[in-house]
Amino acid sequence: MKLQLTFLRDNVLINNNVLYTLYLFGIKKDISCLLTCVFPDKLHAGKEAGGHMYKDQYGCNITSAIPMNIFGPHDNYDLESAHVIPGLIHKCYLVKKNGTPFIVEDTGKPLRQFIYSHDLAKLFIWQLQEYKDVKPLILSNKHQAVVDVIVKAMEFKDEYTFNTSHTDGQFCKPASNKKLLSLIGEFKFTPFKEGS
Repeated sequence: MKLQLTFLRDNVLINNNVLYTLYLFGIKKDISCLLTCVFPDKLHAGKEAGGHMYKDQYGCNITSAIPMNIFGPHDNYDLESAHVIPGLIHKCYLVKKNGTPFIVEDTGKPLRQFIYSHDLAKLFIWQLQEYKDVKPLILSNKHQAVVDVIVKAMEFKDEYTFNTSHTDGQFCKPASNKKLLSLIGEFKFTPFKEGS
């Protein structure tokens, strides 16, 4: 990444301004969204500075939600700019419609976690009302092979192949939902076919 210092400085300024503004306006609860790409290789052993300090000094409950790959209505299905799940859904749709080969641009081995947008909305509401901890909470379903799930959900009966000249990226981003499920109890995630 170019301009790493600028990126860091701008993000620290944004974060500090948001936290301070929450305090100034008397907001007692805030949930910010993070992505799994924020997980460093080695986590520091101390407290997450901002949230804990605002809770200790001002009683604000500032926490984070870490949702996995989100899919659902009103997603971006453009083949050039879509994220992996809506892009593959659109590609599978076109292949079925046109009778052309379905070629996926990786090896087909990566496992991903994804969550239906309406499930995520329910979990956000639960987190806002019930979650009292400052530590970030992972909002996810289990790992699955994305292409297999899409092909099954869209009832695609033909063969599909993988263009293995493209890289897979990370095989699996391990993000456990064990803490979420221990807190919320049984949560019924929407099956992919119903949400796609």
